[in-house]
Amino acid sequence: MQADPSRATLDATLARAYELIGDSATADELVGGFRPPARDATRVWLARARLAVWRRDPAAAQRWLDLLAVSPPLPEVAHERVMRTLRVARDRDPALAAEAYLDPAPALARRAAFVLQINVELLVAVGEVALAEQKLGELETLPFFDLTWLDACPLLAELRGSQTFAVLRRSTAARVARALEAL
Repeated sequence: MQADPSRATLDATLARAYELIGDSATADELVGGFRPPARDATRVWLARARLAVWRRDPAAAQRWLDLLAVSPPLPEVAHERVMRTLRVARDRDPALAAEAYLDPAPALARRAAFVLQINVELLVAVGEVALAEQKLGELETLPFFDLTWLDACPLLAELRGSQTFAVLRRSTAARVARALEAL
């Protein structure tokens, strides 16, 4: 932040990090609470939707849906993803989770991993734990490195005892360790 406070992704990225370490108040402050985003609206709205899912907070999801309806428009694809994700958080409807955040063939491996993470979260949120575990296992085929998410995302509590989770956790920790050694 000190090097480049204008970097567009900072608020949403930091909000995610604060939520994962249990500081929801700071996370909410970073995404602007229940006000229109001050900058980088697409990333902030996506972060808000994700926070609502992680918290299993239908009331917050509804408040953000109401605000989204009167806010400046997002690009169409982003708007649709935010709406569907917030509706998953509000309604916990498995049909919504299946279509909320699909990206059929991401060109970049990091993007593919991100899309799988979101899908795992949404599937767990609606009770589709077996399918979520299958998607979690697919992360093993990618250069996945989000160890913090594995360890701290509240939705993953239901998966942490599985063999799939244990295998992914070990391989991700090894990848992270190699990256840290290189630094």
